[in-house]
Amino acid sequence: MGASSSKNTSSPTDEITKPTDWATLDEHCWNFAQFDLLETDGGWSGNHWLMYLGEGWVVHVTFCANYMSGIVRIQRVNNAIKRETKIRVNNHQKEANTNGYKMRPEAEIWHVIRQEFQNRDPTLWKIREMQRFVRFDLKNANCEHYATKWRYGTGFSLQVGYEERFPYN
Repeated sequence: MGASSSKNTSSPTDEITKPTDWATLDEHCWNFAQFDLLETDGGWSGNHWLMYLGEGWVVHVTFCANYMSGIVRIQRVNNAIKRETKIRVNNHQKEANTNGYKMRPEAEIWHVIRQEFQNRDPTLWKIREMQRFVRFDLKNANCEHYATKWRYGTGFSLQVGYEERFPYN
């Protein structure tokens, strides 16, 4: 969306919260903070990323093979994630801190989400699920890119370069 990244002005010694343990929604007791990044354990197919909006709602992007594009969705977390799926809160704080990014202010996050939905009122998600088509590709615009872009202003994905960082021997 062309948003500039937010640079972190705090010291590199600020406390970094590590990802939580893998657990189901019920084991987490649905205890997420607004704008937490949720990572699902996707196994061999890769993990899926969502951003928690509060009150049981998430925003995320999935691939739609029929249209060869992504669909950005706001929906109930239990509709986006199967109850038995293992998830964790993983805000990529270490990576964001290393690159000088900080979490956007709440109003800026809502502004970006409003843009994703072509300026529709983001409070409509409290009434019903919303969705629209967006660009999607595994290397430059996957669900992890979108989630980190919404939170930090810059989309990045640690899954994309996995092979380069951990080559097969």
